[in-house]
Amino acid sequence: GVPGINLEMKEKGLRHGLLAWGRFLQEFQPHLIQSLLIHSNVLGRGTVLFHRKIKLLAGISTVYTVEGYGRRYAWIERYTHFMDTLYVVNSELGLDKVLNLIRIPKKKVALVHNGIELMDEQDDPGKIRDEVRHEFGFTDGEIVIGIVAQLRPAKRHDLLLKAVGQLRAKYPNVRLLIVGQGEMLEASKRLAQELQIHDITNFT
Repeated sequence: GVPGINLEMKEKGLRHGLLAWGRFLQEFQPHLIQSLLIHSNVLGRGTVLFHRKIKLLAGISTVYTVEGYGRRYAWIERYTHFMDTLYVVNSELGLDKVLNLIRIPKKKVALVHNGIELMDEQDDPGKIRDEVRHEFGFTDGEIVIGIVAQLRPAKRHDLLLKAVGQLRAKYPNVRLLIVGQGEMLEASKRLAQELQIHDITNFT
């Protein structure tokens, strides 16, 4: 039920994208815009500069964008954020980066954690548990530790792998389920081999 458009800036150029954005604003006349990452943040700020009645929720979707874009990104955010109504981050680490690297005032930043889908009342937790264990080959008597996250340095999968390596000595029935993809996938698999827990670790 939410309309969506592709500005096609990458394919057709900046002018085409700005014209498409202008038509969108004229048609829907939004009261609130949410933007994520530097390009959409800049577009949102340019919009509220000419449409003062529009409120802007800007921000970053992950902690990596702060350092990944480099110093130029931090400077642009630092000197244009005054046009934001609120700046949103989704983790404590992201909050720290925004406050200390970009230096956005704390009073203007809101920490909003990612939501999770709750089970419906008719869902059977025990049945779901059994189905997941069966899908990944875990028996009922095994202790399963799981993580669902992109395999990137900030997620520190290495700490989890080392912790499971230590736990195995005391709990031989411990198992590890790692759900996600990313740049640290192969390094994490190698670490599992080095720690000799590759046989109890399931990457998926």
